[in-house]
Amino acid sequence: MKLSFGSRPIIAHNPFLDLVQVSMLLCEKLFSRDNQCLSLELVRKKKKLMNILLTGRPGIGKTTLIKKLIDVTSLSKGGFYTEEIREGGKRVGFSLMTLDGKKSTLASIKIKSPYRVGKYSVDVDGFEAIGVEAIRKAMPTKELIIIDEIGKMELFSKKFRDVVIQALNTGRVVATIKKGRSSFIDGIKSRRDVRLLEVNLENRDTLLHGYLFYLI
Repeated sequence: MKLSFGSRPIIAHNPFLDLVQVSMLLCEKLFSRDNQCLSLELVRKKKKLMNILLTGRPGIGKTTLIKKLIDVTSLSKGGFYTEEIREGGKRVGFSLMTLDGKKSTLASIKIKSPYRVGKYSVDVDGFEAIGVEAIRKAMPTKELIIIDEIGKMELFSKKFRDVVIQALNTGRVVATIKKGRSSFIDGIKSRRDVRLLEVNLENRDTLLHGYLFYLI
């Protein structure tokens, strides 16, 4: 398969190398080196897939990008994404959906838990049983590991923090990650095998079409 990005041709033989090449060209097109765009030559020498992390303010469209990617990619995939729970037009919590069809409540104003983010109580045990297990199941067999998101609610779980590191070590993660800082978050963002892309109003449509372009 021969693809092109502007005037630059891309020869795609291996799906993982294709993912690296096109994501690098997309990164070079949209972001400066200050935003952690590694050189294409460095990635080619490594000959391995880089983890791709999407960051940005809440509501900017990170989960929408993840769900579109899930819909169009032919690569095998596992993991989870999150969605708002709304009642009467108001957000009352967040649900978790695994890519193999399991669903649970991640956080809600209706449950009791010692773990809280704002008005939402977080069901850490339920998250570990469904979300963490979905990542573990994906690591040995899937070409992409989807994690939406690496955020404050999920980080209450040590099991989640541990499995995120294990997943990143495979080089096959596509995830969203909170924009704020912590020692764990900063450590992930500074990894050499991570490409960090900030989603904003100016680039989100191009990012979406970029993902569609190289994963169809």
